[in-house]
Amino acid sequence: MRVAALYRHPVKSMLGEEVSRARIDEHGVEGDRRRALLDVTTGRVASAKQPRAWRQLLTLRAETKDDGVRITGPDGGE
Repeated sequence: MRVAALYRHPVKSMLGEEVSRARIDEHGVEGDRRRALLDVTTGRVASAKQPRAWRQLLTLRAETKDDGVRITGPDGGE
């Protein structure tokens, strides 16, 4: 079997990033879904499982950077 591509999703419910290597441990792929957006109004984690409220999450791309995570919108804005 051959792996053709490997993706990591730094922020839950957002598009991810392609990676050439990844460390895997008992928690899964290092850096995968380790962050989430918090709705400060409700105190709940934003999730694409609630499409009426959070459909736009699936249009945002998250990628890991040395100083945290960069989130990019469909228009390329950060």
